[in-house]
Amino acid sequence: MIECGELHVILSTAILAPRWVSRVVSTTLFGEQPSELRLSFSTDEKARAALEEELFGKRILFSDKTVEQASTATIVAEYRSQSQSRVTSAR
Repeated sequence: MIECGELHVILSTAILAPRWVSRVVSTTLFGEQPSELRLSFSTDEKARAALEEELFGKRILFSDKTVEQASTATIVAEYRSQSQSRVTSAR
């Protein structure tokens, strides 16, 4: 049978372990005996919004150019200018 302390370990090492989950989700475990244990959780909406800004909407650029052919900054600038030229030509 799982003890309350073991469940706390499971919560912190398995469920909340991914680097961002503990920033957004908080948990509270109530009860002493296995039959009494209840898990309460909540989501921090401000932390979730901040996480969305930080992690989501990113782009990964792949290039066949070597470092000698173009720096990372040059590749990013070329990508951005390509995107901008599409917007301009669409008008």
